[in-house]
Amino acid sequence: MALPKDPMKFVFPMMHDLYEVAREDVNKLDPNALVERLKGIHKGLSAEHEFAAIASWLGSTRLIVSSDDVLHTDGRYRVPDFLVVVQKGDRDVSFLVEVKSDADNKLVWTEKYLAAMKRFADMLGMPLLVAWKWHGMWSLVDVELFEKKTVAHHLTFDVAMKNNLMSALFGNVFLKIKKAFRLELMLKLLDPEDAASEVLEDGEHAMQVTDMGLYTYNGRLPKDLTSELFPLIMARSIEPETECEGKFLRHIFPGDHENIFNVSELLIANLSWSQDDDEVDWLAALRNGLPVPIADLRGVLNRGIEAGALQYVLEQQPQVVPAFLEGIDLKVR
Repeated sequence: MALPKDPMKFVFPMMHDLYEVAREDVNKLDPNALVERLKGIHKGLSAEHEFAAIASWLGSTRLIVSSDDVLHTDGRYRVPDFLVVVQKGDRDVSFLVEVKSDADNKLVWTEKYLAAMKRFADMLGMPLLVAWKWHGMWSLVDVELFEKKTVAHHLTFDVAMKNNLMSALFGNVFLKIKKAFRLELMLKLLDPEDAASEVLEDGEHAMQVTDMGLYTYNGRLPKDLTSELFPLIMARSIEPETECEGKFLRHIFPGDHENIFNVSELLIANLSWSQDDDEVDWLAALRNGLPVPIADLRGVLNRGIEAGALQYVLEQQPQVVPAFLEGIDLKVR
């Protein structure tokens, strides 16, 4: 569905018919911000689609059902974004997920908003979780951790991260690259004047790639391990460095050894490199098929540690285990 040239005349009917927003509330909206939001939704850049893609790709998810097609509600029930089923050992664990993207340090939900969703979850006998994207980082938390304030319910980012279930339920472990892990490209200068120059001047220069490899403090990695660990450099390389060696240039992409990141960033890097846009079109990625998950993720990460590419693989367990997960082994397999 293409957006009209002047989408503003369609704003009120859409808000009224689809989202049951009163006219006085529509009048308070920022028209330009709304149009940009609509464009983003139509392009598929929503946090909901990103969460669904990450949960699907990580490998333990059996089923994700979207609630996009709610045809009527009188307000008593509110349907969360997804119904999810994951496999933990020999058990299937099901739950509902409401997705939020908020850069503030806390989520604030009204009593009415939370009660309507919990009412729906209770009717189905399923737990209700919130998936919160905060500055690119995902947490997944039982809504029972929301704290009741005077007129609303609050969930702080601190509480969300301490009780994050993204690792326990989906296997989204944290990784830290080791210093000296890097990608090196050897480039041959084709112009004799360039090759004879001590300092390569700014501008365009003809060259050929003669060699490429991954290295750690132990030296160059073998071909099979290079293939397995290359996504780590795709996901977390920092400002490249260039060294002149006669008629050759050594172009070095160091790994970011100062920050931790989630294994799901390997998916983001893969999709980002395979398209021209700066942002991933998550809806298109879901419809067209995501990259194949790493079949032996645990084995690949262990080999990365042994080779000196990875320093840590951090598997987070929640500070408070939700009631619906008691007695279930939450270790990542």
